[in-house]
Amino acid sequence: MSTSLQQPHEYYTTVLQILSNIKAIYTNSKIAEEHELDTEEWRKFERKIREKCYEKSSVDLIRDYYADLAAAVKKSDGAYKGVIAACGDLYTKSAHKVAVDGSYELHVIVISCKNMPAIDQKRYRDSFVTVQLLPKELFKHYKKWVSNTSRGTAEPKYDMHATFEGVKAEYMTLRGAVLHFSVWMSNYVQEDLFIGETFVELSSLTSMQGLTGISRCEAKTQSLIRPRDLENGPFQAVKDRQGWDKVASEFVEFRMRLINSKLERSESVGNPVTWSSEMKLKQGCLTFLSNPSQRKRVSL
Repeated sequence: MSTSLQQPHEYYTTVLQILSNIKAIYTNSKIAEEHELDTEEWRKFERKIREKCYEKSSVDLIRDYYADLAAAVKKSDGAYKGVIAACGDLYTKSAHKVAVDGSYELHVIVISCKNMPAIDQKRYRDSFVTVQLLPKELFKHYKKWVSNTSRGTAEPKYDMHATFEGVKAEYMTLRGAVLHFSVWMSNYVQEDLFIGETFVELSSLTSMQGLTGISRCEAKTQSLIRPRDLENGPFQAVKDRQGWDKVASEFVEFRMRLINSKLERSESVGNPVTWSSEMKLKQGCLTFLSNPSQRKRVSL
């Protein structure tokens, strides 16, 4: 096995995926009984490929990951293996304008959500939306916006306005710099439950120049997705660093909380959600925990 090791980063992540597929096929075949695949030469080649993947910084790899997810949202069909699509549709408006000092102001309206899955055949969830700029390492000084809770409906209306001021001009064209929207179910018993998320790259935002405000911008539909764990690609490269890289460790913890969330849903939109037994709302507790201050709201 040989390679020049002078290819783009995407080349090496693709090679790692191919190696993983070969291993899986080989392990499940009768050939494995007669011939050894995991040789020293194989392991050396795999190490070289991983080393090339690690040449990027953790923040650069994180941006690659978010860019992949933003692309998956545009496809809206679950074609990207790292997501489960069709968890609902979020209706938003987002645009930018240039400030006097040359920085950018981002304006966002979260209007509503449709096609949300039901808890059971008759009951829908109380839900809210969060909006933030990612990666956190680039936008650590910006607050996360949280909408009011919309109660008991499959088509909640939020009408939340969010503004991010002073965004550096270079971030507006940076691959993987995104607006992150996440939808949650308010849970009076345990932590709020993650429903789905969507991403908008800053480079795709329209300009508000000539408009009187964000309300004049066109509303867009964003498919909600749920992330999956991946064995290869930028996410795995960051995971491999978490033992010694604080940025990687915090990022993986943040993403794995969403990936490992307990929501189980039918693959078709509008079908009821199946909850694990510990997450079913206990009717006897609802009255006792009706005070919003007693909830456990997640902080991501």
